[in-house]
Amino acid sequence: MAYYTSAAAGWTPVAHADGASALANSSYQAVRTTAASTIRTIEIMIGGEAISSTVNRMALRRASTNATTPGDVTPAPLNTLSAAAVHRGYVTAATGPTIASTTHLFHVAFNAFGGVVRWIAQPNEEIWATAATAPNGELILDSISGTGVVTTHLIMEEM
Repeated sequence: MAYYTSAAAGWTPVAHADGASALANSSYQAVRTTAASTIRTIEIMIGGEAISSTVNRMALRRASTNATTPGDVTPAPLNTLSAAAVHRGYVTAATGPTIASTTHLFHVAFNAFGGVVRWIAQPNEEIWATAATAPNGELILDSISGTGVVTTHLIMEEM
């Protein structure tokens, strides 16, 4: 087991409804597993960078259709002795993912004008993703409403 972080700096969320398809590049942050990886999301951090007061409702949701040809970014290991991550993070893709029309795995509202949210999972309450197929292989952090600029990171344990 090893811990990794996947970060996205200064992006503008777009308000996506459940079931939204082909999400536009840089309007979300996502992580995807492979057939050889399983991850547990243990921390989500969202920091607001909006230039005026604006409320963002953010959610972590599963994909009903995975992105095609994502612009993969290897998550950074928190321990420099850890092997390279098998799972990938991304904010761009040839065709963006489709959000599943299911319950949100994480849901929070905050003021993106300097507000900060940090969620840390309690033991055995982590958010899991496994295999390479939808709906369990990709997690998408994006907005339900609000478009204030944010910087985000997800910390995951890869198994």
